[in-house]
Amino acid sequence: MTDITTKPRAKVRLKTERPRLHKVILLNDDYTPREFVVTGLRQIAASEGMVIAAGQEGKWKTALQLVGIVALLVHYQHEVDLWVWQGPVNFNAVGQVLTYLSVVFSLWSAGVYFRGFLHMLGRRGDGSGSAEA
Repeated sequence: MTDITTKPRAKVRLKTERPRLHKVILLNDDYTPREFVVTGLRQIAASEGMVIAAGQEGKWKTALQLVGIVALLVHYQHEVDLWVWQGPVNFNAVGQVLTYLSVVFSLWSAGVYFRGFLHMLGRRGDGSGSAEA
């Protein structure tokens, strides 16, 4: 074996660039405060022996969020072939619209839940411990 040391003759310079910018949607901006409020109201109502039924608005909010998130994950435009319609679908745009709709339903369901809670507090003196929101 020989003790030969080789050195590279060319210097390599890495060219760095700024990364491309991306749009970011914060899904928790409306969801987390609403969940804290609704969870807090549930805790207070439960400690008072009251039960407030979950409304249909909250179920729609959850469905819109989940489908919107899936559409955002698919992200790109794809050809879709349904029984009644065939053509390109921009899943990113669909996901954004569904996410914004879920914000509307989130605020609506929080208002309905809060109204139901206030209604329950008003009826608390009547001796009835449960009611629909």
